[in-house]
Amino acid sequence: MALSTFADAVLDSDQFSKRHLLLGNGFSIACRADIFHYGSLFAQADFAAVPEVVAVFEALGTQDFEAAIRALENAAGILPAYAPHDAASVAKMIEHAAALKEILVQTIAGNHPHIPSDIPHDRFWACRRFLAHFLAGEKGGCVFTLNYDLLLYWALMHDDMPFENPINLSISHGFGNDEDAPDAEYVVWQGETNAHSACVIFLHGALHLFDSGKELLKYTWVRKGVPLIEQARSALNNGAFPLFVAEGTSGQKKQKSGTTPTFIRASSSSPPTSSRVGTASSSLVIRWQKMTTTSLLVSAEDVSRSCMSGYSATPYTL
Repeated sequence: MALSTFADAVLDSDQFSKRHLLLGNGFSIACRADIFHYGSLFAQADFAAVPEVVAVFEALGTQDFEAAIRALENAAGILPAYAPHDAASVAKMIEHAAALKEILVQTIAGNHPHIPSDIPHDRFWACRRFLAHFLAGEKGGCVFTLNYDLLLYWALMHDDMPFENPINLSISHGFGNDEDAPDAEYVVWQGETNAHSACVIFLHGALHLFDSGKELLKYTWVRKGVPLIEQARSALNNGAFPLFVAEGTSGQKKQKSGTTPTFIRASSSSPPTSSRVGTASSSLVIRWQKMTTTSLLVSAEDVSRSCMSGYSATPYTL
């Protein structure tokens, strides 16, 4: 099946009431491949605490952290069938899978651009023009992201190009004041009912989202006056980890994030049939190799061109 051009896909999606977008790691790679490409993350990671995991990547022939995490978790589930008395190896695989999740978060946080101005304005402006297809006007729907970094959040909050008409992106994310601490340096998830209008969903968590145990917190710059990435690094140094969902199967993800508001909100936004990624009333524009839905096949390269010479915001092939 031939891939549509991005322009053709957007035109074709006019028959649906809303457009939605799913962003993968290509979105971040398009901005800074030297930081966010799997190979770059692997090269920058510190495996000193669990040196054996390097052999896992080598055996799989990949530098994809999530692939290695899934492999370890799957192997831990299968090994008892072949070696029922080798509980130590199962425990070690589970331990190393958890360690890889922490290493990935620490690597992203440690190498992440420090502040938005580290990225040229024209890239943010190009990105906002791209996002307008999905978050502006009567066709505006939801943007779902699988990424942990702050690039999407920064793009949504960035000023528009001077002397041009503003791009009014919907940026509702479902967070607001803590009723018990309205002047707190963070905001909290407002609950499924109050946050029903959220249209930016961090499916796998993000560096600025933290689970306090009783509620989900979102760090902000405007309340604390400290760059978000600096807040995330400080939290990591103090032993607190951002919300991070890297479990392999949908069941594992639900178990991990069963009480995670962003996941619940996304689940309630999904079509009735979980295997589908589009409905008769909405369209998801994404390049996906296993596409059996009403959603559109779009050339990632053409999406890149559609964003002009700046930030390409290319949907990643999942």
